[in-house]
Amino acid sequence: MKKTFVFYGILILFLFSLTIFGQNLRATSFEIKFVEGEYNGGDLIIKVNGKKRKITAEAQDAWIVNGGKDVVYSVNEKNRGFEGEGQGLEIYNVATRKIRHIMSEYSVVTGLTETKSSNGATALLISMGDGGLGGSYLAVVDPKRGQVLSLNFAELLEIKGDKINLAFYKEDDWEVINEGRDWNETKGKSAIAKPTKVKPEKTQTLDLIEVLKSKIIYNKTNEELGEEYQRKYSNLRIFLWRPNDKIPEGKEYFLMAVIREFPKTITPLRVALESLFAGADKYELETGWESAVFGMKFEGVIFKNGIATIKFSQPKIKKEMPSYAPKMFLESVEKTAKQFSTVKQVEICEIGGISNAFDITPQFLKCN
Repeated sequence: MKKTFVFYGILILFLFSLTIFGQNLRATSFEIKFVEGEYNGGDLIIKVNGKKRKITAEAQDAWIVNGGKDVVYSVNEKNRGFEGEGQGLEIYNVATRKIRHIMSEYSVVTGLTETKSSNGATALLISMGDGGLGGSYLAVVDPKRGQVLSLNFAELLEIKGDKINLAFYKEDDWEVINEGRDWNETKGKSAIAKPTKVKPEKTQTLDLIEVLKSKIIYNKTNEELGEEYQRKYSNLRIFLWRPNDKIPEGKEYFLMAVIREFPKTITPLRVALESLFAGADKYELETGWESAVFGMKFEGVIFKNGIATIKFSQPKIKKEMPSYAPKMFLESVEKTAKQFSTVKQVEICEIGGISNAFDITPQFLKCN
C-alpha cells in the first residue's frame, strides 16, 4: 500500500511538472521555407524555447499569437474561390502540438491582427484580397471556435477598445485604392488597411463582444455551391496564338479564343485584359498556345462613352519577334476588349519610351 501511494504521488508530481512546463513553452520566432514555384506553401518552422519545430509543409504565412502559446498560419483552399484562390487558417498550440482549422475563405489572407475585448475574449481580425478585382475583404475569427464574421469589400480602419471601425467601398474604387499598395508589403502584417484618399461608400462600427457571440460561419466549397457557384462566375474570352498550327491561306498567323473563368462581381473588361497580358498558363503552353502580346505589360484601361483606352508598356530587353508581332498584338487586344457589347471602339496607347521590342510599324500613340 505504501509503495502504491508513493507511485501515485510521483506520477501526480510528474504530470503537474509537465503541465507547468507546457505552460512555459512559447514560440518566439518562425520562418517559412518555400520551394521555388511551389504553389502549395512551404515548411513552417517555429522556434520554441530555443529549439526548432516544423509544424507543416503547406504554410503560406504565419503569425505568433496568445503571447507565443499559439501560432496561426494560412493555407491554400483550392476548392474555394474562383480559380481556387481561397485560403484558410489553422492554429497550432505550442504546448499540446495540436492543430485546429479555424477559417475557410474564398480570398487570399493578407494580414492578421490579434486583439482582446474588455471581457478578456480574444479576436483575430483577418484582412483578405482577391486576385481579380483587387478588392479587400474582412473576417473575424474566435480562435477557440472559428470564424464568426465575413464582410465583402470592407477594410479595417482602426481598433478602439471593444469597437472596430470599418470602411466599405464600391467595385469601381479598387483600382484607385490599390495604386501604390503592394500586396507583398502588406502580407504577413497587420489587418489594418493602409490609408487611401478614396472616400468610402459607407462606414460602420462593430462591437467585438457582440461579434464574438455570433454563430460559426462555414463557407461551402465550390462543389457544394453547385448552381450557386455557376451564378457567381462567368466565362470570358482572351485571344492567344497557336504558332505550330496550320495557318489559313492568306493569313500570317493564327489567333484563337481561350475561355477563362471570372467572378461576375468584378469589372470584366479589366480582368479579361489582365488575363490576356498575363499570357498562356502552364496547361495552355503544354498544348500549343502562346501569348499574343509578346511580353508587353498591361498598365490599365479607361472606359468612357463606349471607348476603351488600353494602356501598355514595353519590355526593355530586346526580343526576337516576327514582323507581324505588332499587328497580332493589336488584334488580340482589340478582340479581347470587343467581346463586350458596350465596347464600341478600342484605342491603344503606350506608357514610356519606344524600346527595341516593337521598333517596327505600326508605331503606338503615347498615353496622355
